[in-house]
Amino acid sequence: MKAAYLAYDSNSLVTLSVLSNYFEQIDFYLFDKVRQENIIDFKQIPILIDHVVIPADLNLRTETHKNIFKSIEDEFLFYKNELSTDYRQVASTYTEVQKTCQTEIAAISTVKDIVYSTKTSDVFIEKDTVGISNYKFLFVEDHQIVSENFNRFAKNIFSVTPQNSHVWFTLEYDYELKKPREYHLKTNHFILVKDRLNHSILDNWYFVRTFDNKITVQQWVPFNQFKNSDFQKFMIERVIRLLKEKLDLIQITKFNQYYVNATPGFSAHKTSLKNNKLSCLMPSFNFWSKDEINNYLYLKLDKKMKELNKPQTPNLNIRG
Repeated sequence: MKAAYLAYDSNSLVTLSVLSNYFEQIDFYLFDKVRQENIIDFKQIPILIDHVVIPADLNLRTETHKNIFKSIEDEFLFYKNELSTDYRQVASTYTEVQKTCQTEIAAISTVKDIVYSTKTSDVFIEKDTVGISNYKFLFVEDHQIVSENFNRFAKNIFSVTPQNSHVWFTLEYDYELKKPREYHLKTNHFILVKDRLNHSILDNWYFVRTFDNKITVQQWVPFNQFKNSDFQKFMIERVIRLLKEKLDLIQITKFNQYYVNATPGFSAHKTSLKNNKLSCLMPSFNFWSKDEINNYLYLKLDKKMKELNKPQTPNLNIRG
């Protein structure tokens, strides 16, 4: 049985360990076929505030850590809730089975149309160069930056299209250490809080990663601004000033690039699909643990896939 998966980037491939139990082949249609990041458990991210690192592990927090955290606890819960959803907290007894399935990765721009067949219970995807492929199931990542990339046939898929007021925006720089010290860069990821007296997470809470000689700073920005070149220039300079103030042991040497991804947050309404039998919405799995991903997929799909795999009784329409 074949499935198609419409998503923004290669983060969607983390679903394979579970989806391979149900499908022999999965074709991924992606906007960005290379990028895969933020495959990290949110519960493992420390917080940097006022030059103090609050450990993610509650057992490692001192009284000082606890007092500082208390001052930002409401904002932390808001930040966490935008990134996550209640179903991540549901436990299951899913046991991973090592199976493999054939995968193909194509650009989402190659898709010309998507049509559901009520006669054969198939999903047909028409592509630019290789004609039409048929699938038994369709997965769609639930975010506006995904649906905008196939806007010409979105009406065939959604009864209510995704809409996000903000998008997860990343700025990447080269950096070097100014002093032979490491401090909080011993960890390669942390949440940076600019001002704990500011009770907003927007323009105030940032997710920071370091790797090799590069540093990325990520945050939500208004969806209708991130493509604007003046806004991008403003954010590039603003983040440089932020890092200079809050991470005084490093020096930014060069700006490299900006990009976005389908990290959830600030959804304007609940998305819905036209055909819930042959398709389903999928979240982005940024900041999910492997167990959360596996449990979510198992609980969401197992019953649906078993129904889909049942032999169909033909309607013979025999008259006595």
